[in-house]
Amino acid sequence: MSPDFQRALEWIAGFGSNRKETRHGNTAQRHPHSSRRDTYAEECLDAFCSSLPTPEDDRQARDYGRMKQWVSEFIHNTLVPFRREISELQSEHLQTIKRLEDERDKASRKFQQTIEEERTKSQRLAAKHATELQSIGRKHSEELATQQRRFERDIDDITAKHTAETQGLKRDYDVTRTRLEKEVQSLKNSLVVLETTAEEEKQNLAAMHDAALGSLRTQFVNDKNQLEREYQDREGRLASQIEELNAALLTRDDEIYTAKILTISAIPQKSDEKLRGSFSEIVKAVDDLSRLAWRHDQRAFSEADLARLRGQSSDRLLRKAILQDLVWSCLYDFLFASPFRMLGEEGLQLEKEWANQGGQGAPSDHMPASPGHP
Repeated sequence: MSPDFQRALEWIAGFGSNRKETRHGNTAQRHPHSSRRDTYAEECLDAFCSSLPTPEDDRQARDYGRMKQWVSEFIHNTLVPFRREISELQSEHLQTIKRLEDERDKASRKFQQTIEEERTKSQRLAAKHATELQSIGRKHSEELATQQRRFERDIDDITAKHTAETQGLKRDYDVTRTRLEKEVQSLKNSLVVLETTAEEEKQNLAAMHDAALGSLRTQFVNDKNQLEREYQDREGRLASQIEELNAALLTRDDEIYTAKILTISAIPQKSDEKLRGSFSEIVKAVDDLSRLAWRHDQRAFSEADLARLRGQSSDRLLRKAILQDLVWSCLYDFLFASPFRMLGEEGLQLEKEWANQGGQGAPSDHMPASPGHP
């Protein structure tokens, strides 16, 4: 059996069921496939006829003829209702299209009517607005004219009032000006009188001032001369008192010194040559020492100074510094501490009395630093 013949038999077997399903289905879905199914049926009939084998004898040819006739009748009987159904569907489709067109025309007319109504309403509103605008314009013009008349009337009233006030102020100004001119003239006259009086008083005061100044100068010269005479007299008296006090002081010192000298015994005597030589040496030593920079803040080397000298100097320099400090300590203790240190133990009492009478208190034991001390 050829494939075309097999396909034709399958189509014939399932055509009836497909037709029933198509008939009970949706109309909108049947219509697009109706023409295609009709064409497919004719193609299947042609394929069936062409697929039949060549008959071998008359009986087989008759069988093929009957089969072909039966298939043709079957297809014809099937296509006639199908074409009727297609016609019905086309009729329904045309009715539906007409109904939809009627609804569209109705909706279009309704929409046009709505547009016309809205246009009419808009025209009425425009006319109403124009009328209202005209009415408002008329009212505004009337109100503007009223306000203009009122403004002009107010301007006239203000102008009249201003004119009256200006005239009154002018009259007041003239009266005030006349009064002030009289007052100014009176003040000028008074000023002339005051200037004349002031000039006279000025001259009188200048004369009085010159007289008082001359009197004060004369009194000043007299007072100055008297004070100078008193100063000279007082200065002479004070000089006499100073001389008397100095003489008394010297007498007292001589008496005290003589008394102390008389109490001193066993003082070794020296010749004038030895005293002169010792004195010359002392003078030279004192002169040399006076030229050095002395410090009066400490007596001898401190431990810190010794440690610093040991760290920075040699032993020779350290011994030299210590020796200089010892020499200086001896000179200060036995010679330079007071005028009486050179007398030894006998001069201690004199030094004490001298310090008490001089107002300096007890003698100081603090020695100035040695010349080489830092």
